[in-house]
Amino acid sequence: MKRLLVMVALLLSACSLTVPLTRQEFIEAVKVGKGPTKAESYTVGRGFDEVYETLARNVPKCLNKTVKRSGGGAGRAHASSSDYNPKLKKEGAGKAAFSLQVLHRPRGVGAKHPDDGIYLMAADISSVQGDKTKVDVSPMSRSIGTQITAK
Repeated sequence: MKRLLVMVALLLSACSLTVPLTRQEFIEAVKVGKGPTKAESYTVGRGFDEVYETLARNVPKCLNKTVKRSGGGAGRAHASSSDYNPKLKKEGAGKAAFSLQVLHRPRGVGAKHPDDGIYLMAADISSVQGDKTKVDVSPMSRSIGTQITAK
């Protein structure tokens, strides 16, 4: 009986968990330290346009991927996949936003996830002094469980 009560409590608590649903919510969660992660900043000795062009050329071919898995056991087959969804967008002169999300199929039960998947990373890219570029990176924590917070 005690074990049943613990399981019911765990299932009910899963209903009140949330994950960041927008890029901004994800960045804020990293900034306030939800999970063992922290935002990092880098300055690159290349101009913004050059950095942006390099990212625009390489992000789709390197990060826009689908990973398929299959297996089975005990007479049952199992198939799943993960779609990695990168986004890179200019947000004005000398500014750009990058994000990487992953959408797992089939999706697990529990907290609502963004339509394009959970956020793995976000970066704000901006021009500094004309010939340098600053990149503010907000990475996901090592475990999705640490990114999930109680309401």
